[in-house]
Amino acid sequence: MAKKVKLHGLFAVNKPRNKTSVEILEMINKVFRAHAAATRIEMTKRKVVKLGHGGTLDPMATGVLVVGVNDGCKEIKKYTFCDKVYEAVGMFGISTNTNDSEGKIIQRAPTEHITREKLEALLPKFVGTINQVPPLFSAIHMDGRRLYDYARSGDELPRDIEPRSVIIQSINLLDFTREHKYSEPTGTSSDYNEDFEDETKTRTEAIAGSEIDNNNNNELTTKKGFRRQYVRPKRRAIPEKKQEDDEKTIYPIFKINVKCGSGTYIRSLIRDIGEGVNSVAHMVELVRLEQGEFKLGEDVLEFEDCLEFDNIYDAINNHNRKLRQLEYSQRY
Repeated sequence: MAKKVKLHGLFAVNKPRNKTSVEILEMINKVFRAHAAATRIEMTKRKVVKLGHGGTLDPMATGVLVVGVNDGCKEIKKYTFCDKVYEAVGMFGISTNTNDSEGKIIQRAPTEHITREKLEALLPKFVGTINQVPPLFSAIHMDGRRLYDYARSGDELPRDIEPRSVIIQSINLLDFTREHKYSEPTGTSSDYNEDFEDETKTRTEAIAGSEIDNNNNNELTTKKGFRRQYVRPKRRAIPEKKQEDDEKTIYPIFKINVKCGSGTYIRSLIRDIGEGVNSVAHMVELVRLEQGEFKLGEDVLEFEDCLEFDNIYDAINNHNRKLRQLEYSQRY
C-alpha cells in the first residue's frame, strides 16, 4: 500500500567512493520521482521534492552524509557546523597538488627516519584550536572565485591562502606500517570535482617545537604559472626516481581517528603531519564515521538501500521518532 503521508525530515547515507555528494542527491531525487510516478502520489504541494546535504564529502571519501528532505532541509545547516569524526589513512614520502591520492605527485621526501614513536609524540600538537591552511584544490572563495578555479586555469592567486582557525578535539593513531595495499598516486589535478569536501582546513602553526622551519617558505610554480604557499621540510626532498626504483620503494602509511569541528580539512591535517615528522604526506583514504547523532553502522543507510523508497521513508520516520523521544525526555 502506498504511504500517503507528507515526507519531511532527515536521514543519513553511507556515501560510496568515487561519487560526489551532489550525485547522491540526484540519485535520491530519482527514487522519489519514480515512486511518485508509480503511485501517483504527490510528494509535496509543489510536486517537487526538496533535498539538501549537511556537509560535502569529496569524491574519494566514504561515510556518513546527512540528507534533508523537504522541511528537513531547514535543519541541515546545523550538521554542516556540528562535530564530526573521521578515520583517515595517510601515506608518508609523497605529496600531491591536491593533498590526496587523486592528484599529481609534486614532491618526494625521506621516510626511513619515521617511527611510530615519533608519530605518537607529534599528534598531540594538533589537538585543540589550531591554524590550518586550506588546500589549493578546495571550494573556498578568493576574490569571487573558488580556489580550485585558479588551480584549473593556471591563474596566479591574488594572495597567499590565509590560515583558518579550526578545532580538533582528539586525534588517535590507529596504525603505522610499511606493509599495506596502497599504491602511489596516479591521478591528475583536472580530476578534481567542485563538489570537493567539507573536511579539514589549514596548515597548522600549532606545531611549534617540531622539525618544521616555518620561516623557510617556498613558492611552487607550475608551467602555467599559478602559485601557492608551500612549506618545505628542512630535509632535502628526494628527486623523482626511475620506475624500476619506485617499484622497490615502500612508503609507510598511518591511520588516524579524528574528532573535529567544522571547517577542518583532513587532507591538510595529513599534509601537516607529514611535515611535522620532517617528510611529506598525502591522504589515501577517508571515512566519515559520525556526523552529529548519525553514526556509521548504526543509523545510516547503505547506498544500495537508498535505491528503495521504503527504506528512505522508514529511515526518516525512525529519526523523527527519536527526535520526538529526545524532546519528550528533555521536557519531563
